[in-house]
Amino acid sequence: MITCQDILELQLDGVELIAGEEGLDHPVTWTYMVQTRPFAEHMNQGNFALCVIDYVRYDFEEAQRAMEELYELGISGFAVSVMEDREWIPQKMIDRANELALPLFYIRWEGASFVDIAQSVGKIILEHEIQNKRTGDYLYNLLFGYDINDRYIEKISSQFGINFTNPCRVGIIVADRRYGINLEQDEHIYEYYANYLN
Repeated sequence: MITCQDILELQLDGVELIAGEEGLDHPVTWTYMVQTRPFAEHMNQGNFALCVIDYVRYDFEEAQRAMEELYELGISGFAVSVMEDREWIPQKMIDRANELALPLFYIRWEGASFVDIAQSVGKIILEHEIQNKRTGDYLYNLLFGYDINDRYIEKISSQFGINFTNPCRVGIIVADRRYGINLEQDEHIYEYYANYLN
């Protein structure tokens, strides 16, 4: 599972965390460019939101309203870039992000672009999902395979950082795959739970 902490650790040029450190463990499902309302029609829970203060669609007051609305919809973090770095983020917005434990990032105008951030976040999420799938496939084969010897289990498990020397508590999540009107959203929810289980 990728979190805001992983985004921070990417150390992208021009990106800094300025508030909401307590929420760095929020899981990130993808990135979301803040544009038009209603946000609920465009974003998914866990999206990392990117907002440009362009003084046309968004000034700081409107950006804070968007941040709060998106927080209610379940964003993992909020990143702000200010056109030509004209102003610093108001203390009111910083304080509110801290209250919400919502990671608030500042992106220098001449620093990383939203494309860079989206690509970097997308890359680590996809790499994580590939590793999850490999691990999941291996555990599935262990569960349902026949005549698997202990030596094989010990050797292959170590490649996944798994050992069976200590008993583990197992949790099972059942995801209902009945599809509703929004097939993409339903599939996204299923993948989110599958990744969480892995």
